Order: sequence, then structure tokens, then C-alpha cells
Amino acid sequence: MSDFFDTFYLEKICPLRATTCSGDAENNAAFRSGFSVSWDDDESDIRISYDSPEWAALSLDWTATGSPRWLSLNLSLGDGIIDEGDILALVFEGYADTSLALSLTLRSKIDENVFDVKWEDAVEMHPENGISTVLHRIEAGEQIVGRLGYHTLILSLPRQDNALTLRNLRTFRIPASKGLCRAPETQLSLAV
Repeated sequence: MSDFFDTFYLEKICPLRATTCSGDAENNAAFRSGFSVSWDDDESDIRISYDSPEWAALSLDWTATGSPRWLSLNLSLGDGIIDEGDILALVFEGYADTSLALSLTLRSKIDENVFDVKWEDAVEMHPENGISTVLHRIEAGEQIVGRLGYHTLILSLPRQDNALTLRNLRTFRIPASKGLCRAPETQLSLAV
């Protein structure tokens, strides 16, 4: 049975990968279903163009003037429940004009409240094409556990001129019910 992570991949990423399109992105507006960019327009002026060529999912090219407090690419994953111990994953193939580390935040709107879950690892990109896999385990104390909400994965982009190309992208979740190890193994835990 698929969940909202799989649905996002099948209904948003796959069509983007199969489509050729281009244009200028607007602040806080979807430029393709499930994909948007947002930035601080009080402190800066940002111009972002997007392209989805035959050979890649998405290219973004932007210029920034001023000092934006944030600039992000947002993946609107959809409605769902995330449980304690679930492992969320993003696999990212692509490259950028300069080496980048894109930090990740899962933003969840539950009822009228918004909760942010910061991921420890970042998506690493370099001028040469490469693959970056980022995983995050949902812990017991996180306020999103077991609650229906609308989830958006936010990738923080550099706040100065740059460009990046996503040749391919995959989101998925490994449910805690699959029985993966919850605590990291140590030499002591392996001793007989």
C-alpha cells in the first residue's frame, strides 16, 4: 500500500520528470504541481527561472539582491500521518554551480498549528553530477507524531546568485512498523 510520500513521487515528481516546461517562478506560488519557491521579499529582490528539460526533472537559476532572510524550494508532500520511528528519505541526483549543502525542514500543518522538524543532514551538491541521500528518523518527542497533517519538505537554497539542476529526485518513507533498528548499534550492543 502506498502512502503520501509515494503518491507525491508518482503524481508530482514523475510528471515533472516527463514534462518539458520553463518559466519564471513567483514567490509562494506553485510553478508546477507540488513544487514552489519562497523567499523574503521584504529585505530582497529575487528572480528565479525554472526549466524542466527532457533530460532532467528541474533546473533553477536565481539572482538575489539585498539580504533575504530565507530562500527555499518547497515540496508539497500532502496529507498524512507520520509515526514515531518512521524514517523519511530524500534521494537527490544533480549538480550546482558551486558546492552547496541544502538544509532540510519538514513543515507540518496540524489543525491550525505549524510544526517544523529540522533534519540533521543536508543535501550535498557539487559542480559535477552526484547523488545525495538524506534520511531522518522521527522521534517520540516530535509534536507531529501520530497526527494527521499537511506536510511540506523545505530545502533551503543559498541566498545569493546560483543555479542547480535536479536530474532526478525521489521521496519515500520507511515505516517504523517494518521493524528497522530504532537505536544505533554500538560495539557494546553487539557483545555476546
